[in-house]
Amino acid sequence: MARSKIGSGIDCRIGLIEKAEDFYLGDNHFYLMQINFGEILGNKKGVVQIDYYYQKGDLIGKKVIASVNIVSFPIGPWISEVQILTVCDSQGKRILVVPEKQAIEIGKPLNI
Repeated sequence: MARSKIGSGIDCRIGLIEKAEDFYLGDNHFYLMQINFGEILGNKKGVVQIDYYYQKGDLIGKKVIASVNIVSFPIGPWISEVQILTVCDSQGKRILVVPEKQAIEIGKPLNI
């Protein structure tokens, strides 16, 4: 597991989005995604609200960064097994944090 210098135990990995489904919670639009983290971790489900910048079809095949050692948490009727890293723009809209180079293998840990 990748460890930060302060010993927080955060394990962030590169994953590949293989499936994305729409779901709504009130007026909020979310994507439920199946993300492949490689042989060791396999597929995990992640839920994220990123519909302002991303269409469902644009997400398939995209590499993302996610914290994989969190406690699963519910978002509406779904359980998110990972926390997908995002950053907010000046209007509070979420943007995915993605690896710059696509050559990075899925499942690779971040050096935190």
